[in-house]
Amino acid sequence: MTILLDDRNAWIWVVVEDVSGISEARSKAIAREYDDLEDLRESDRERLESVPDIGEQRADAVLERVRE
Repeated sequence: MTILLDDRNAWIWVVVEDVSGISEARSKAIAREYDDLEDLRESDRERLESVPDIGEQRADAVLERVRE
């Protein structure tokens, strides 16, 4: 099954895929969870941790990256 990303959440994928420990599959899973980059920036860690295979350390790293 192929999941298509639109322009809003495709930016999430681009921004988070270079975070250590975030594979292409994980970055796409994050992109599917959030409406856009601003939604991810405003997220709390618990919501991000609810994405499959994203734990506390990965969530912290992603949020640090998107909030730079």
